[in-house]
Amino acid sequence: MSVEVGSGPSRARRWALAAAGAAAASAAVVWLGDLARARAQLRATTVALNALWAAVADPGGTARARGLLRLAARELGVRAPHGSPVATGAGRLFDVAAGRLFAFTVWPVASVDPLVIAALVAGVVVAYWLKERADERLAGERRELTRNLLAITGGLGGLSRDAPVQAAVADILQQLREHTCVRSASVVTLSHADPQDALVALQQAGPGAPSLGRVPRAYLDGRLSLVGRAIAEKVPVYTGDDGGDGYAVPGTRLARTGIFPLRHQGQVHGLLLAESDEPGWFARWRDLLEVIAQEVAIVVVNDRLERAASERARYQEMARVRSEILTNVSHELRTPLGLIKGYAETLRDHAGRVPPAEQKEFLEVIATESDELGRLVENLLAMSRIETVGIELDLGWFSPDDLAQRLARDFPPALYRRVALDAGGVAAIHGDVRQIAVAVSNAVHNALKYASGEVRVAIFRPAPREVRVAVRDRGPGVPDEDLGRIFERFYRSARDARSEVRGSGLGLSIARRVLEAHGGSMWAHNRPEGGLEVCMQWPQPGDGDAAESRGAGPGGGAAGGRGP
Repeated sequence: MSVEVGSGPSRARRWALAAAGAAAASAAVVWLGDLARARAQLRATTVALNALWAAVADPGGTARARGLLRLAARELGVRAPHGSPVATGAGRLFDVAAGRLFAFTVWPVASVDPLVIAALVAGVVVAYWLKERADERLAGERRELTRNLLAITGGLGGLSRDAPVQAAVADILQQLREHTCVRSASVVTLSHADPQDALVALQQAGPGAPSLGRVPRAYLDGRLSLVGRAIAEKVPVYTGDDGGDGYAVPGTRLARTGIFPLRHQGQVHGLLLAESDEPGWFARWRDLLEVIAQEVAIVVVNDRLERAASERARYQEMARVRSEILTNVSHELRTPLGLIKGYAETLRDHAGRVPPAEQKEFLEVIATESDELGRLVENLLAMSRIETVGIELDLGWFSPDDLAQRLARDFPPALYRRVALDAGGVAAIHGDVRQIAVAVSNAVHNALKYASGEVRVAIFRPAPREVRVAVRDRGPGVPDEDLGRIFERFYRSARDARSEVRGSGLGLSIARRVLEAHGGSMWAHNRPEGGLEVCMQWPQPGDGDAAESRGAGPGGGAAGGRGP
């Protein structure tokens, strides 16, 4: 188990060790100082004793002997004897030297001054106390920074992978405001697309969030602006408590604002701008905000990579679809074009030998194949538009009569006589009438190809805010294993591929995309009594009752019975 600085028994032990160490160190310092002084006194006493021995050895009491006595007195630090015989003066000085020598034997105990030791101990203890306080403060700041960092970045794990980058950055900025002194913050990303707008606002949080406006690329020069300096040097920059440390960008000063580059793998991808009301906040929170800026950089870079991968996948899918379309076009166009060309050449080259009845039959084949060719080209163009730009809807209310009139224009009159439309009391339908008509027409056309009898189109409401169109035929149906695939682009079952009925496999696929654009769905099932039922269902807005009461569109009422 780890023990934090300044807590529990560990702290008491450290204080006890510090006091004992301070006392020992103080005694050692005093002892070493006294030892140096003792050595000097011992040398002086030795010189004095030698001088006294030489003076006593001089029997005449000459001037030389008296000079030796003066030397001994000076080394011992006392006054030299005057007027007394040499032997007497030497005896007195011998007594002083003997006292000095005795003092050396008890010096380690007697020479240490308790006040000096106490002062030294107090000094060491105070120094240790100041160090302990500094350690506690630093440890507390580290704990606070760690706690704030975990709180700020902890929300990232809960974000969905599909969440937009703005949501992730907004969450980080909000946590930054809650756990630091930052009052407002904003994130901008570098853009290489527009030289007149080099920084693009991504997200901001808090009142009066720092804003740079439109920033031309020339303004990102580190010599012209603090923003340019932060990008060029890849280091955080502070504008100063009064904004006087320089222009954030030319012409714009921001007070108490930190500019943090969004760095990732040595590249700067944008900036985090953080502003606070607290003067001098930058020095205290710089390290934490640098880490937060790196977290934001990772979010921004990941979003760019995902968008680039999505774009590549989309282009690859578009290329594959074009290839499929070209392959199917070359096959599907060959049959109607061959028939049209063959019958047209026969009528051109042998018109005089072909009976009128056969000429009429040839012309009907040409007309029928031309209609089939036109429908095929229209479906190919529709699928190409859907794959490239999607489906644009023009929503509004229309009546079943509007739908019936559009269906009638899509089929020859003789063929449309086999279609029966039953509105079932539904007077108004909400959607894009043109697109819905395309979807229903494709389903009806598919039914007419595979069924020889009547095709019924039923319109009804399975729920108050839902509408369903069901296309029912009495044909052979679809094998159960193929029911889930008949809405795939270019798909035809193995049975249909071997039959004489031609088809591109695009009609139902386009119809399903139209229903999905309306927020609805499309499915098919084999009917118990025989045949296939293709269902299209999509939601209706809440004001459908009012539209029902007054009718919709030119018809104003339900369409029943057969088409024209």
